[in-house]
Amino acid sequence: MFSKIKIHTLTWILIAISLLSARFIEIIIMFFIVFVHEMGHAFMAQRYKWDIRQIRILPFGGEMETDAFGCKNFAEEFLVIIAGPMQHVFLFLSAYILNYLQMMPDWIYVFFQKFNLMILISNLYPALPLDGGRLLFLLFAKKWPFVIAHRRIMILSSLFAFSLIVCILLLNPTHVNSWLFSLFISFSIFREWKHRHFFHMRFLLSRNNEEKIIKKIVVRPDEKLMNISRKFYKNRKHEIVVKKGNQIIGIVTEVDLIKNCFYDKKPFEKVGNLL
Repeated sequence: MFSKIKIHTLTWILIAISLLSARFIEIIIMFFIVFVHEMGHAFMAQRYKWDIRQIRILPFGGEMETDAFGCKNFAEEFLVIIAGPMQHVFLFLSAYILNYLQMMPDWIYVFFQKFNLMILISNLYPALPLDGGRLLFLLFAKKWPFVIAHRRIMILSSLFAFSLIVCILLLNPTHVNSWLFSLFISFSIFREWKHRHFFHMRFLLSRNNEEKIIKKIVVRPDEKLMNISRKFYKNRKHEIVVKKGNQIIGIVTEVDLIKNCFYDKKPFEKVGNLL
């Protein structure tokens, strides 16, 4: 797992600058907090045997890249997401004990707790790919179909990114880290939106038949398979009830719909033709 850790070029530049400006200890503390946060995510993901592509350490935070988000059950995803923020509680208590035992100088203790809290709060902002955004997406996916939940968290994330940029312009336009953070959020949102169709396809193809809760979807016989797949919920097994007027003319299983839509490459086939 440690071989998948990548320190971003900007992080190395910031470390180099800190050496010249006598702020090396402060940067190392920030780096350590971010590293522990990401390891919290990574170790929990590894416990559930998620495929982790890369763990990136940035000057203002980190990012664990995996294809598992959105494709696992609610409990797994919740635990992997919350494992990062929970590390800050451990760090807070550890720093407090070390300072109490006079093993950590007061100035380091104050700086450590300040940045520990700052990184925790920034990660809980309601925007993807931050932990707060991912937690909110899980709540949205409980209430709405996957595609709608994803679209709404993207809209909310975009509004947050815009609000963040306005706040930086008004309050502290020369703060470099704030601009880097806002640019990272904006780019991540753009990337998420650009690949939204891929995320939907990955969500469908990663589904299994072990879900116990059945969700019935009532459709017309002329509705296309791809459009019906956009009504699928996360962690639900679907029965597609085909009705003509008030009469049920047939039922199509989720497995048959996905097979015809993707494996047989008939996404625009009318569901009535499967009966």
